[in-house]
Amino acid sequence: MEDYLRTVGEEIALDDESALDPRYSNTGRLHPAIGKLQMSYTKDDPPPTRVKPIPLPLVAHAVAAYHHSNQFIQALMDLIIIAFFFLLRPGEHSYDKKENHPFQLQDVSFQTPTGTTNAAIISDAELLLATKVHLQFTNQKNGVKGEHITHGDNAEELLSPLKAVRR
Repeated sequence: MEDYLRTVGEEIALDDESALDPRYSNTGRLHPAIGKLQMSYTKDDPPPTRVKPIPLPLVAHAVAAYHHSNQFIQALMDLIIIAFFFLLRPGEHSYDKKENHPFQLQDVSFQTPTGTTNAAIISDAELLLATKVHLQFTNQKNGVKGEHITHGDNAEELLSPLKAVRR
């Protein structure tokens, strides 16, 4: 809000050089009403607390168990990798009775040298040639529908978003 007030005040002052910036009183101080308004904003809406990111070595340690023979554990390790690379806000994509928007196979596509193919119809041969994976977010809190997040392959055998989605 402060930036908006500053922009409006500066614009008025630029348009009419004889006009004073309306944010300030005759004495040159910020108008008391604006000061009180800004103080009320800081009390009502405190800045969000920062969430520390998950360190990559922690994810690497978790997926070190990937070579386990249990297919359930292998799938779980792939989901950890996918969550790390694609889902920075895990609660946003988890089940909830009111707003349930889970990923579906149709939300995933792979980029190959010949083009982009949806995961629902891609052949095994094309899948092996894929160089990038795209996840489409059909509904997000920020209101952007249909946004894609893309990750390419890397040299890692396990910690690769493309290989995890491919598996």
